[in-house]
Amino acid sequence: MITNELKDKIQLEILEILKPLNYTGCVVLDMGVGKSAVAIKAIKKERFKNILITSPRTNLKDSWRKELEKWEVFQIDFNHRSVPVNSAVTLDNNIVIENIQTTYRWTKDQIQQFDFIIVDEVHLCITEAYGQLIINARELNIPILGLTGTPNLDNPDKALFYQTYLPIVYEYYDSAKDGLINKKRYFIYQYELTDEYQVLAGTKKKPFKVGEKTQYDYLSAQLKKGQRAMAYTGSEDWFTDAGLWAWKGEGTPEQKKAAIQYLRAIKYRKSFLWNLTSSADIANKIKNEILINPNNKVLLFSELTSQTDKISNYSVHSNKPEEENKSLMEQFDKGTIRELSAVRTLSLGLNLVNVNWAIVESFNSSSIDTLQKIGRTHRLKTEETANIVIIVPLYTQAEQWFNKFFSAIKEREGDIEVTYINSIDAITV
Repeated sequence: MITNELKDKIQLEILEILKPLNYTGCVVLDMGVGKSAVAIKAIKKERFKNILITSPRTNLKDSWRKELEKWEVFQIDFNHRSVPVNSAVTLDNNIVIENIQTTYRWTKDQIQQFDFIIVDEVHLCITEAYGQLIINARELNIPILGLTGTPNLDNPDKALFYQTYLPIVYEYYDSAKDGLINKKRYFIYQYELTDEYQVLAGTKKKPFKVGEKTQYDYLSAQLKKGQRAMAYTGSEDWFTDAGLWAWKGEGTPEQKKAAIQYLRAIKYRKSFLWNLTSSADIANKIKNEILINPNNKVLLFSELTSQTDKISNYSVHSNKPEEENKSLMEQFDKGTIRELSAVRTLSLGLNLVNVNWAIVESFNSSSIDTLQKIGRTHRLKTEETANIVIIVPLYTQAEQWFNKFFSAIKEREGDIEVTYINSIDAITV
């Protein structure tokens, strides 16, 4: 098959590039090429013995175990008592799979036992704290391979970190164009806030209900007051100066007061947009319409865990026990349930089965976050099409967030199928 030949070709090119670099660097690969396959082939090719695999998500541990078993690197022995719980051992390999939240704290003495380190979803590990693992590995000259599909090079701090400690050695973004993954079509559901939907406002002692439109207009007016206060106290770059004045203690007492007023206004309006009853109701109605077809399975994404509980009875998030989340994902894969909701728990590295619909109920301006979420629909057959619904409240800050991240998605994915709608009936399920 042409697609498999292309994947093999790309993976071989990467391994040939990595070998003279001591298998150190960052590989950026679009969906469907096989990021984990590249790392596993490197393990087998160079016969690395002591390997650390680390990532920012607990649920990726199971994904890596399954991949390693599939490629016959090892068979997991849960009864093995001489190694850490998150290790897998054979006579040939000692492989430790652990979260970056743990491994970044390890000393050089602790990591020098490894002869190969894999950092999955490395774009989330390039921070002042988590990056210490990478820095220590480089200083010890341990081969370290970063894997991601979304490097986030627009962030200057991350770009500098890559350049200094983990240079990007290979990039590939054309999976859809080259037929390595299924195609997608986007439905952009646009609507205007009204006072039909009520929200709770006021204080804890004196709460009252008000319409969504009225409350949004009030919060926007409060933000404008904050902006004027920042300008009046001498700021030309409101957000940057507010951070310096409010968080770092720089500036006069008047400047600090203005900064706090401005930052609170931003926080309250953002929280309001992430808690909309209207968008949750629309998401539920679209979901129910989609699930009329017994062949459909849908993922729903929100920015807050409280909102995920509103849009599905089967929400997966960090406030739930890991075993409950795992059980829900297993039921979803088996088809016992056909919907799951999450914030980011489902957005990284999971191979959920037959997901042909995704609903993005709320979002921020990051194209990285949205690409990771809709990437869960890239596991269909290449001749099939996934459907992405993004709910956009017009004439709000959320519309500006959407315009920012969706323009980045269109730039990356090229010629995509997009339909703008304002009715659920316009969605073909």
